[in-house]
Amino acid sequence: PILILYDLYVDQNHRGEGVGRLLMNQARDFAKENDYKRLELSTAKDNFIGQSLYKSLGYELDEDFFHFSLDIKD
Repeated sequence: PILILYDLYVDQNHRGEGVGRLLMNQARDFAKENDYKRLELSTAKDNFIGQSLYKSLGYELDEDFFHFSLDIKD
């Protein structure tokens, strides 16, 4: 199984305090304890701080897949 992380958000008042790293490490530990084989997440192209964090934690950019969406309007 794969654990997919959605909407990781750190309040602006607490950015730069290691909260994001702590949350990511907790997610990794949860995945290990529950026999997940991989963690996946997506981020905005301009979220350079998040991308830097993920890379520093060993995440690799997946260039094989695209993200698709469809807006459903009233």
